[in-house]
Amino acid sequence: MPLRRLIRSGLAGMSLFALLVVESRAVSAEEDFHRGVAAYLAGAHARAARVLFPLAATGNPEAQLVIARMYERGEFFDQDLCLSLVWFDKAARAGDPAAMSYLALAYMAGRGVHYDAVRAQLWAATAAARGNETAKTLLQILQEQLLTDAQFAEAERLQPSFRPEDQAPVDLFPVPSQWAEGDGNAAWLSKLGLSACQQPNQQNE
Repeated sequence: MPLRRLIRSGLAGMSLFALLVVESRAVSAEEDFHRGVAAYLAGAHARAARVLFPLAATGNPEAQLVIARMYERGEFFDQDLCLSLVWFDKAARAGDPAAMSYLALAYMAGRGVHYDAVRAQLWAATAAARGNETAKTLLQILQEQLLTDAQFAEAERLQPSFRPEDQAPVDLFPVPSQWAEGDGNAAWLSKLGLSACQQPNQQNE
């Protein structure tokens, strides 16, 4: 066989092998995810974390969503609302509608982040457009009870260019519990571009 044909044949074989490896890894990751979720639903949280955390760390948004919930509820991991929000944020920016809905609620309630009705609207509308039912309810609450006309107009202006993957990661700054409300410290953090994230049962300092 001529050298050129041999090289081309070899490269084609390598490309096919690489494709098969990628497909095999994708199938394996999907199987691992379903195995991890089954363990989580069965209450085997340690086993679920061992399976799902590596998937979450490599960018699987569905695994990130489960890890976020485990941190939120203190399942296997110590309960930590800051880390929970970090993982919800990762999943939302990676395209998970349920995580987007959670972020919308966080901005609506000022939970872990400063209250921002416009950002809540942007995340809720994006999640609702992807079929998330909770987000549709949040949109109704936002538009009927929380958004001013000016805020709604601002959200409508920003929505066409709002892309989850382009959003900056949520910026967290754990603060002492007495700073969570009042005395100007939350506003001071906001001016620095930082978000207050109060962990549960945090001791006063």
